[in-house]
Amino acid sequence: MRKFVTLKQNLHETNEYLTSLVYNWSTFAENQIHNEY
Repeated sequence: MRKFVTLKQNLHETNEYLTSLVYNWSTFAENQIHNEY
């Protein structure tokens, strides 16, 4: 059971990391678009 909890925690952290990555990328992309026009 402990292993499962650790796995769940890791998934949660990975999910947060991916979410912030996507957020940062979309913000960056938006800025690039604004800079071009």
